[in-house]
Amino acid sequence: MIRRSWPLWVLVFATGCPDASTTTVSVVKKAKVVSPAATPSPGATAAIAASSAPALSAVASSPSPSPSPSPAASATPTPVVTAATPTPTPAASAAPAWSSVQTATGLTASASDKDDGLWAVSPGNHALQRYDAGGTLLGSYALPADAHLDNASLACDANGMAWLLLPADRAVVRCSAAGELLGPFLLPADGANVPFGPVVDAAGAVWVGSGAGTSNYFYQLLADGSLRATYDLGGPIDDLRPIGAGGLWVAGTAPRRYIRTDYDGQPVATYAASDEGKPVGTDAAGNLVVQAGAAPGLARIAPDATLVGRSDLPARDQVQLADGTLWVLADDRIAHLSSAMAVISTVPLGVAAVALGLDAAGEPWVALAAGGVGHLRLDGTVVATYPVGVGPRAISFSATGRVRVRSGDGTITFGTP
Repeated sequence: MIRRSWPLWVLVFATGCPDASTTTVSVVKKAKVVSPAATPSPGATAAIAASSAPALSAVASSPSPSPSPSPAASATPTPVVTAATPTPTPAASAAPAWSSVQTATGLTASASDKDDGLWAVSPGNHALQRYDAGGTLLGSYALPADAHLDNASLACDANGMAWLLLPADRAVVRCSAAGELLGPFLLPADGANVPFGPVVDAAGAVWVGSGAGTSNYFYQLLADGSLRATYDLGGPIDDLRPIGAGGLWVAGTAPRRYIRTDYDGQPVATYAASDEGKPVGTDAAGNLVVQAGAAPGLARIAPDATLVGRSDLPARDQVQLADGTLWVLADDRIAHLSSAMAVISTVPLGVAAVALGLDAAGEPWVALAAGGVGHLRLDGTVVATYPVGVGPRAISFSATGRVRVRSGDGTITFGTP
């Protein structure tokens, strides 16, 4: 039970129950709490036939132009987008070039917004930048001159706002689609701990952890950037995952456990881990998917903190579907898992891959370890492989069918098959 005294700041010390049936957190609340307006939080795909599929071929990556020297920070957009000339695909891969493609370079963190745009951090321009679905630069918004962008991270809310965490400054900056910056908002001091996040839940609350595996505290910010509350889990935490109905899953590390909270940060249910590890995602029903076992495989935990099922397939990447099933990249193959984590089918890739994505038709795309991205049909047939930046790491899709590939060299490729 949390004691609250609205006229004063109150600190209530808490304990976590060893049997993981309940967990209590301490809360510091402001005198008035104004809850942000609630905002409302693709279907089953055909099973893949487990057959021998044609092998994917790696393709040569398009060389990425070096970022231009950093201009003086200003609110005037500084284009960093270049119309890329697709690198000819080796004849052995028999792959067509993109029908259209643009690349943006020199970028670090990125996040998609509600209008199918993409936000990214441009350290070279000391700015937040926004791109449309095709990769055209819409705006470059100067950040405070003293902001440290090392390990900065991004999240977008349902209103189209981008939230930028500056870990080295223990601060958060908010930016609207029109380029209006608000902040920085300083987080409470917590020694040498380096904050992580941010994540945004369906109710619009922004959550930030104070230190991954080193601090008990996490924070809730309102839409205007003000601090709504500080929570103390009573033990170190290292991950926050938003839940569709508002609230989040908090991962504790000592001992490892997963606590589901409500919008007010209050514990609702707790799962005590055995060999489970860090969370990797949540679904629309509020289930939490975590690493499990030595491979590691995956385990799914229901909102009531009961174990739904496990898979021992080594999971390098995964994509959640609305029907509760999962696609998993397991080294050199893809597996389709049921909502209970049982294997429905697998498709061999023939080459090593590092990331997985699903397009609007539910067809898989993989980032190849040797370079390029591959598109497969549901029966495992290889459609094509395409060139991207050096070291592709993540694949996502716009609502208009554009493929977005983030690469280790700071390039984001916006391609149309």
